[in-house]
Amino acid sequence: PRSAASLISNACLVGASTALGRCHPGPSQRPMWQRGQPCSWTNTGRSPGCSEATSSWCLLEMTSDMTSPRSGMPSSSTTSGSLTSSTAGLTSMCRGAEVLYSLAAAHARRSGLAGRYPLSDFTLLTEARRTLGLFQHHDAITGTAKEAVVVDYGVRLLRSLVNLKQVIIHAAHYLVLGDKETYHFDPEAPFLQVDDTRLSHDALPERTVIQLDSSPRFVVLFNPLEQERFSMVSLLVNSPRVRVLSEEGQPLAVQIGAHWSSATEAVPDVYQVSVPVRLPALGLGVLQLQLGLDGHRTLPSSVRIYLHGRQLSVSRHEAFPLRVIDSGT
Repeated sequence: PRSAASLISNACLVGASTALGRCHPGPSQRPMWQRGQPCSWTNTGRSPGCSEATSSWCLLEMTSDMTSPRSGMPSSSTTSGSLTSSTAGLTSMCRGAEVLYSLAAAHARRSGLAGRYPLSDFTLLTEARRTLGLFQHHDAITGTAKEAVVVDYGVRLLRSLVNLKQVIIHAAHYLVLGDKETYHFDPEAPFLQVDDTRLSHDALPERTVIQLDSSPRFVVLFNPLEQERFSMVSLLVNSPRVRVLSEEGQPLAVQIGAHWSSATEAVPDVYQVSVPVRLPALGLGVLQLQLGLDGHRTLPSSVRIYLHGRQLSVSRHEAFPLRVIDSGT
């Protein structure tokens, strides 16, 4: 991780929000930390950076409020609570998008590349801020409890979140390139991906599952706060055999566990990887996920399920110890 004045840009670091992509770099395009050399994006833009030839990545954004709206179509009695939690998430997303856009746009103008960078993303930021302002005053507006208005607010929220993720993708794409002359904006083929998707305004976000194989996966984290953060990051993968490396290529301690869809049902072939990460203020960080197992740094989770006398079937994973206790003792 680096500070705001020196954002990360690795030779294949193309990364909110979630974080999961694949890359097939050639020998000269591999991340600099894999070759034992430091790598960072500075105001001079002299880092080797990454190449446009690399394939898509994902961006996981670290926000100050990881809240999500309530599930289901909100009724008139739940409108206030839903919009309150939604506003918190939109506020965090706005801040992160504005920080990254400001850095990318300023560098593009200073480097004479303003014609290549989508400065029109500022319009998306403006629209999102207007939507946020509407949500903050919804209690003072007559008729906001009506179902049609609730649906309209939900659609506005979803559109703003999608637009802000586009702003984050475009800004991060530009910032991580070492050779800014190779930057090419293609809205139909985004260079980055996000860590979750939402099919409709009344649906909960669906987290992306990282598909591990022989190629490494890179997870990019962004801290939009002006203070350092130490957080536990949880990712979903398709295999319990996973190694997590830091930006410098050092193995990190991780915990592997099942991903539960309910109190007793685990999602098949989906596992949760938890790793502690320290991010600088207004900085980016990167993790590398590889298929494999580091027995010294990987801790499998241990689960106890208390049924309290109820006859329920419990999913079991061979990779993790699971103890089912019928009584409440």
